[in-house]
Amino acid sequence: MNGRSLVLDYIPINSVDDIDPRKISIRDINKRYVDREGNRYATRFNLQTRQVEVVRVARTKSEALRLRDEILRERTDSPAPRSAAGLNRSNPSLPTASASGASAADSNDGDFDDLDGLDLGADPESDSFSTRPTAPARPTGVDPREGAFIEQSFLEESVQDLGKHRERLQVVINNLKNSRHFDANTAFADILRKVDAECWQKTETVISYYKELYNYPRSLSHYAPRLTPEERARLEKAESDERRMDWVRRWEVRRAFEDIFTTLPNVAGELAKLLKDVPDQVKRAMPAAAQQTVSDALVSLDLLVAECATRMTLIQVWKRKFP
Repeated sequence: MNGRSLVLDYIPINSVDDIDPRKISIRDINKRYVDREGNRYATRFNLQTRQVEVVRVARTKSEALRLRDEILRERTDSPAPRSAAGLNRSNPSLPTASASGASAADSNDGDFDDLDGLDLGADPESDSFSTRPTAPARPTGVDPREGAFIEQSFLEESVQDLGKHRERLQVVINNLKNSRHFDANTAFADILRKVDAECWQKTETVISYYKELYNYPRSLSHYAPRLTPEERARLEKAESDERRMDWVRRWEVRRAFEDIFTTLPNVAGELAKLLKDVPDQVKRAMPAAAQQTVSDALVSLDLLVAECATRMTLIQVWKRKFP
Protein backbone atom coordinates (compact mmCIF):
# COMPACT_ATOMS: atom_id res chain seq x y z
CA MET A 1 0.00 0.00 0.00
CA ASN A 2 1.47 3.34 -0.98
CA GLY A 3 1.41 6.57 0.97
CA ARG A 4 -1.38 8.11 -1.10
CA SER A 5 -3.79 5.24 -0.48
CA LEU A 6 -3.02 5.36 3.24
CA VAL A 7 -3.80 9.08 3.41
CA LEU A 8 -7.13 8.50 1.67
CA ASP A 9 -8.14 6.31 4.61
CA TYR A 10 -7.89 9.33 6.93
CA ILE A 11 -10.50 11.97 7.75
CA PRO A 12 -9.03 15.47 7.19
CA ILE A 13 -9.25 17.86 10.16
CA ASN A 14 -7.80 21.29 10.94
CA SER A 15 -6.27 20.22 14.24
CA VAL A 16 -6.63 17.63 16.99
CA ASP A 17 -9.14 19.99 18.65
CA ASP A 18 -11.66 18.92 16.01
CA ILE A 19 -11.76 15.41 17.52
CA ASP A 20 -14.20 15.22 20.41
CA PRO A 21 -13.91 11.79 22.11
CA ARG A 22 -17.25 12.35 23.84
CA LYS A 23 -19.02 12.21 20.47
CA ILE A 24 -17.25 9.07 19.23
CA SER A 25 -19.14 5.81 19.57
CA ILE A 26 -17.56 2.40 19.98
CA ARG A 27 -18.44 1.57 16.38
CA ASP A 28 -16.53 4.63 15.14
CA ILE A 29 -13.46 3.76 17.17
CA ASN A 30 -11.40 2.64 14.15
CA LYS A 31 -11.58 5.95 12.28
CA ARG A 32 -8.34 7.86 11.79
CA TYR A 33 -7.60 11.53 11.19
CA VAL A 34 -4.92 13.72 9.62
CA ASP A 35 -4.50 17.45 10.38
CA ARG A 36 -3.24 20.25 8.13
CA GLU A 37 0.34 19.65 9.22
CA GLY A 38 0.20 15.97 8.37
CA ASN A 39 -0.01 14.74 11.98
CA ARG A 40 -2.07 11.60 12.24
CA TYR A 41 -4.39 10.54 15.03
CA ALA A 42 -6.49 7.54 15.96
CA THR A 43 -9.01 6.82 18.69
CA ARG A 44 -9.12 3.90 21.08
CA PHE A 45 -11.22 2.74 24.00
CA ASN A 46 -9.44 2.98 27.36
CA LEU A 47 -10.55 -0.07 29.35
CA GLN A 48 -9.48 1.47 32.67
CA THR A 49 -11.30 4.80 32.35
CA ARG A 50 -14.02 3.39 30.04
CA GLN A 51 -13.63 6.43 27.82
CA VAL A 52 -12.60 7.03 24.23
CA GLU A 53 -9.25 8.81 23.92
CA VAL A 54 -7.15 10.18 21.07
CA VAL A 55 -3.60 9.02 20.36
CA ARG A 56 -0.92 10.06 17.88
CA VAL A 57 -0.09 7.63 15.09
CA ALA A 58 3.52 7.32 14.01
CA ARG A 59 4.06 6.98 10.27
CA THR A 60 7.20 4.86 10.34
CA LYS A 61 8.80 2.53 12.82
CA SER A 62 11.74 4.91 13.24
CA GLU A 63 9.34 7.76 14.02
CA ALA A 64 7.58 5.61 16.60
CA LEU A 65 10.91 4.82 18.25
CA ARG A 66 11.88 8.49 18.30
CA LEU A 67 8.55 9.43 19.84
CA ARG A 68 9.03 6.80 22.49
CA ASP A 69 12.55 8.05 23.27
CA GLU A 70 11.29 11.63 23.58
CA ILE A 71 8.54 10.52 25.93
CA LEU A 72 11.03 8.70 28.14
CA ARG A 73 13.43 11.65 28.14
CA GLU A 74 10.62 14.05 28.99
CA ARG A 75 9.51 11.82 31.84
CA THR A 76 13.06 11.68 33.20
CA ASP A 77 13.59 15.45 32.92
CA SER A 78 10.24 16.44 34.41
CA PRO A 79 10.34 17.03 38.18
CA ALA A 80 6.66 16.24 38.57
CA PRO A 81 3.83 14.89 36.40
CA ARG A 82 1.91 17.49 34.45
CA SER A 83 -1.56 18.23 35.72
CA ALA A 84 -4.61 18.21 33.51
CA ALA A 85 -4.77 21.99 33.83
CA GLY A 86 -1.34 22.27 32.27
CA LEU A 87 -2.37 20.64 28.99
CA ASN A 88 -2.60 22.85 25.95
CA ARG A 89 -5.35 21.56 23.70
CA SER A 90 -3.84 23.14 20.59
CA ASN A 91 -0.51 21.55 21.44
CA PRO A 92 -1.44 18.39 23.35
CA SER A 93 1.06 16.38 25.32
CA LEU A 94 2.49 14.69 22.26
CA PRO A 95 6.15 14.97 21.27
CA THR A 96 6.61 16.52 17.83
CA ALA A 97 8.20 14.15 15.34
CA SER A 98 8.52 14.03 11.57
CA ALA A 99 9.09 11.13 9.25
CA SER A 100 11.49 13.33 7.27
CA GLY A 101 14.29 12.40 9.63
CA ALA A 102 13.95 8.71 8.88
CA SER A 103 16.46 7.01 6.65
CA ALA A 104 15.49 5.95 3.15
CA ALA A 105 15.40 2.34 4.31
CA ASP A 106 12.66 2.93 6.87
CA SER A 107 10.74 5.85 5.40
CA ASN A 108 7.89 3.70 4.09
CA ASP A 109 4.58 5.41 4.68
CA GLY A 110 2.98 2.86 7.00
CA ASP A 111 1.36 3.45 10.37
CA PHE A 112 3.08 2.17 13.47
CA ASP A 113 0.61 3.06 16.17
CA ASP A 114 1.32 -0.31 17.79
CA LEU A 115 5.03 -0.57 16.83
CA ASP A 116 4.80 -4.31 16.28
CA GLY A 117 3.10 -4.77 19.62
CA LEU A 118 4.54 -1.78 21.50
CA ASP A 119 1.74 0.65 22.27
CA LEU A 120 3.49 3.96 22.82
CA GLY A 121 0.66 5.32 24.87
CA ALA A 122 0.37 2.26 27.05
CA ASP A 123 2.58 3.15 29.98
CA PRO A 124 0.23 3.64 32.96
CA GLU A 125 2.71 6.06 34.53
CA SER A 126 2.45 8.63 31.76
CA ASP A 127 -0.13 10.31 29.56
CA SER A 128 2.58 11.68 27.28
CA PHE A 129 1.23 9.95 24.18
CA SER A 130 -2.41 10.79 24.77
CA THR A 131 -4.10 13.99 23.73
CA ARG A 132 -6.35 13.90 26.76
CA PRO A 133 -5.35 13.68 30.46
CA THR A 134 -6.49 10.12 30.98
CA ALA A 135 -4.41 7.17 32.09
CA PRO A 136 -3.99 4.99 29.00
CA ALA A 137 -4.76 1.32 29.40
CA ARG A 138 -1.77 -0.97 29.15
CA PRO A 139 -2.29 -3.73 26.59
CA THR A 140 -2.07 -7.08 28.31
CA GLY A 141 0.83 -9.30 27.37
CA VAL A 142 2.94 -6.36 26.22
CA ASP A 143 5.62 -4.61 28.24
CA PRO A 144 5.76 -1.10 26.68
CA ARG A 145 8.99 -0.17 28.43
CA GLU A 146 10.85 -3.15 27.02
CA GLY A 147 9.05 -3.52 23.70
CA ALA A 148 8.71 -7.22 24.53
CA PHE A 149 5.74 -9.48 23.94
CA ILE A 150 5.36 -11.72 26.98
CA GLU A 151 3.77 -14.82 25.49
CA GLN A 152 2.80 -16.67 28.66
CA SER A 153 1.23 -13.56 30.20
CA PHE A 154 -0.69 -12.97 26.99
CA LEU A 155 -2.03 -16.53 26.97
CA GLU A 156 -3.08 -16.44 30.62
CA GLU A 157 -4.75 -13.06 30.21
CA SER A 158 -6.57 -14.23 27.09
CA VAL A 159 -8.04 -17.15 29.03
CA GLN A 160 -8.99 -14.79 31.88
CA ASP A 161 -10.70 -12.54 29.33
CA LEU A 162 -12.79 -15.46 28.10
CA GLY A 163 -14.01 -16.13 31.63
CA LYS A 164 -14.77 -12.44 32.12
CA HIS A 165 -16.72 -12.17 28.86
CA ARG A 166 -18.70 -15.30 29.69
CA GLU A 167 -19.63 -13.85 33.07
CA ARG A 168 -20.50 -10.47 31.54
CA LEU A 169 -22.84 -12.08 29.01
CA GLN A 170 -24.43 -14.13 31.78
CA VAL A 171 -25.13 -11.00 33.85
CA VAL A 172 -26.58 -9.15 30.86
CA ILE A 173 -28.86 -12.03 29.92
CA ASN A 174 -29.98 -12.64 33.51
CA ASN A 175 -30.89 -8.99 33.93
CA LEU A 176 -32.81 -8.93 30.65
CA LYS A 177 -34.68 -12.08 31.63
CA ASN A 178 -35.52 -10.61 35.03
CA SER A 179 -36.95 -7.51 33.35
CA ARG A 180 -39.59 -9.83 31.78
CA HIS A 181 -39.78 -7.45 28.81
CA PHE A 182 -38.33 -9.91 26.26
CA ASP A 183 -40.19 -13.04 27.41
CA ALA A 184 -42.29 -13.23 24.23
CA ASN A 185 -39.58 -12.05 21.87
CA THR A 186 -38.60 -14.92 19.55
CA ALA A 187 -35.47 -13.10 18.32
CA PHE A 188 -34.28 -12.83 21.91
CA ALA A 189 -34.89 -16.57 22.42
CA ASP A 190 -32.91 -17.32 19.25
CA ILE A 191 -29.98 -15.22 20.46
CA LEU A 192 -30.04 -16.99 23.83
CA ARG A 193 -29.66 -20.34 22.06
CA LYS A 194 -26.80 -18.92 20.02
CA VAL A 195 -25.11 -17.55 23.16
CA ASP A 196 -25.31 -20.97 24.77
CA ALA A 197 -23.96 -22.89 21.77
CA GLU A 198 -21.50 -20.42 20.24
CA CYS A 199 -20.32 -18.48 23.28
CA TRP A 200 -20.59 -20.39 26.53
CA GLN A 201 -20.00 -23.93 25.25
CA LYS A 202 -17.33 -22.85 22.79
CA THR A 203 -15.59 -20.79 25.48
CA GLU A 204 -15.36 -23.84 27.73
CA THR A 205 -14.05 -25.90 24.81
CA VAL A 206 -11.34 -23.34 24.01
CA ILE A 207 -10.23 -23.08 27.64
CA SER A 208 -10.09 -26.87 27.97
CA TYR A 209 -8.12 -27.19 24.74
CA TYR A 210 -5.65 -24.53 25.88
CA LYS A 211 -5.12 -26.38 29.18
CA GLU A 212 -4.61 -29.65 27.33
CA LEU A 213 -2.03 -28.25 24.93
CA TYR A 214 -0.02 -26.37 27.53
CA ASN A 215 -0.34 -28.74 30.48
CA TYR A 216 -0.85 -32.31 29.27
CA PRO A 217 -0.51 -32.43 25.46
CA ARG A 218 -1.14 -35.60 23.52
CA SER A 219 1.26 -36.97 20.91
CA LEU A 220 2.17 -34.93 17.86
CA SER A 221 0.44 -37.48 15.65
CA HIS A 222 -2.85 -36.70 17.41
CA TYR A 223 -2.74 -33.05 16.33
CA ALA A 224 -1.25 -33.56 12.85
CA PRO A 225 -4.64 -33.99 11.06
CA ARG A 226 -5.72 -30.57 12.34
CA LEU A 227 -2.76 -28.79 10.74
CA THR A 228 -2.61 -27.19 7.32
CA PRO A 229 -0.31 -28.70 4.65
CA GLU A 230 2.03 -25.71 5.10
CA GLU A 231 2.22 -26.30 8.85
CA ARG A 232 2.90 -30.02 8.44
CA ALA A 233 5.68 -29.22 5.97
CA ARG A 234 7.21 -26.81 8.45
CA LEU A 235 7.10 -29.40 11.23
CA GLU A 236 9.20 -31.73 9.13
CA LYS A 237 12.02 -29.17 9.14
CA ALA A 238 12.02 -28.69 12.93
CA GLU A 239 15.11 -29.86 14.77
CA SER A 240 13.30 -31.59 17.64
CA ASP A 241 9.92 -32.86 18.83
CA GLU A 242 9.95 -30.21 21.53
CA ARG A 243 10.17 -27.51 18.88
CA ARG A 244 7.42 -29.19 16.88
CA MET A 245 5.13 -29.24 19.90
CA ASP A 246 5.81 -25.55 20.58
CA TRP A 247 4.63 -24.73 17.08
CA VAL A 248 1.57 -26.99 17.31
CA ARG A 249 0.55 -25.37 20.60
CA ARG A 250 0.76 -21.89 19.12
CA TRP A 251 -1.01 -22.73 15.89
CA GLU A 252 -3.87 -24.60 17.54
CA VAL A 253 -4.47 -22.16 20.40
CA ARG A 254 -4.15 -19.22 18.02
CA ARG A 255 -6.88 -20.62 15.78
CA ALA A 256 -9.09 -21.29 18.79
CA PHE A 257 -8.55 -17.78 20.16
CA GLU A 258 -9.23 -16.13 16.79
CA ASP A 259 -12.46 -18.12 16.49
CA ILE A 260 -13.83 -17.36 19.95
CA PHE A 261 -12.74 -13.70 20.06
CA THR A 262 -14.53 -13.24 16.73
CA THR A 263 -17.65 -15.16 17.73
CA LEU A 264 -18.15 -13.39 21.07
CA PRO A 265 -18.43 -9.84 19.67
CA ASN A 266 -20.54 -11.05 16.74
CA VAL A 267 -23.15 -12.56 19.05
CA ALA A 268 -22.90 -9.63 21.47
CA GLY A 269 -23.46 -7.32 18.50
CA GLU A 270 -26.62 -9.22 17.55
CA LEU A 271 -27.97 -8.83 21.06
CA ALA A 272 -27.04 -5.13 21.13
CA LYS A 273 -28.82 -4.59 17.80
CA LEU A 274 -31.94 -6.27 19.17
CA LEU A 275 -31.94 -3.91 22.16
CA LYS A 276 -31.29 -0.82 20.04
CA ASP A 277 -34.09 -1.75 17.63
CA VAL A 278 -36.73 -1.57 20.36
CA PRO A 279 -39.02 1.28 19.20
CA ASP A 280 -38.74 4.51 21.18
CA GLN A 281 -42.41 4.46 22.15
CA VAL A 282 -41.98 0.94 23.53
CA LYS A 283 -38.90 2.01 25.51
CA ARG A 284 -40.77 4.96 27.01
CA ALA A 285 -43.57 2.63 28.09
CA MET A 286 -41.16 0.32 29.91
CA PRO A 287 -40.72 0.68 33.68
CA ALA A 288 -37.73 2.79 34.70
CA ALA A 289 -35.91 -0.28 36.01
CA ALA A 290 -36.33 -2.09 32.68
CA GLN A 291 -35.11 0.96 30.76
CA GLN A 292 -32.01 1.07 32.96
CA THR A 293 -31.45 -2.66 32.42
CA VAL A 294 -31.43 -2.16 28.65
CA SER A 295 -29.10 0.84 28.95
CA ASP A 296 -26.69 -1.05 31.20
CA ALA A 297 -26.77 -4.06 28.89
CA LEU A 298 -25.78 -1.93 25.90
CA VAL A 299 -22.82 -0.49 27.80
CA SER A 300 -21.67 -3.98 28.82
CA LEU A 301 -22.05 -5.33 25.30
CA ASP A 302 -20.13 -2.40 23.80
CA LEU A 303 -17.33 -3.01 26.29
CA LEU A 304 -17.23 -6.69 25.36
CA VAL A 305 -16.97 -5.83 21.66
CA ALA A 306 -14.20 -3.29 22.31
CA GLU A 307 -12.20 -5.63 24.53
CA CYS A 308 -12.44 -8.47 22.00
CA ALA A 309 -11.17 -6.09 19.31
CA THR A 310 -8.19 -5.27 21.53
CA ARG A 311 -7.53 -8.96 22.09
CA MET A 312 -7.68 -9.67 18.35
CA THR A 313 -5.11 -6.92 17.78
CA LEU A 314 -2.82 -8.59 20.31
CA ILE A 315 -3.32 -11.95 18.62
CA GLN A 316 -1.96 -10.38 15.44
CA VAL A 317 1.06 -9.14 17.42
CA TRP A 318 1.50 -12.69 18.76
CA LYS A 319 1.45 -14.05 15.21
CA ARG A 320 4.15 -11.60 14.12
CA LYS A 321 6.34 -12.30 17.12
CA PHE A 322 5.91 -16.08 17.00
CA PRO A 323 4.98 -17.05 13.42
